[in-house]
Amino acid sequence: MSAMDNVRRSRYDIGRLSSIVRTKQRNYHGIAKYKTSRANTHSRRANWKASAAPTTTCPNCGAPTLSHMACPSCGSFRGRVYREAIQSAHTK
Repeated sequence: MSAMDNVRRSRYDIGRLSSIVRTKQRNYHGIAKYKTSRANTHSRRANWKASAAPTTTCPNCGAPTLSHMACPSCGSFRGRVYREAIQSAHTK
């Protein structure tokens, strides 16, 4: 039993010690006091839009291709032909 066990603690000390113990046990997140309005929610979500993948032109055939990928029309990538071009029935 230490000498500090017999010392009376004020309300401030007890609250401070309990908050230190609580923060070491788990991380608390902020809790909203009010409901977020529909306008604030929609304006925040307006920035969650998906962007189109950047395309480049194939130096071999000139078709648009995804960056760092083989060309879907001729099958070449960095001057080498990696596969045969896939011709579907829809493209003629």
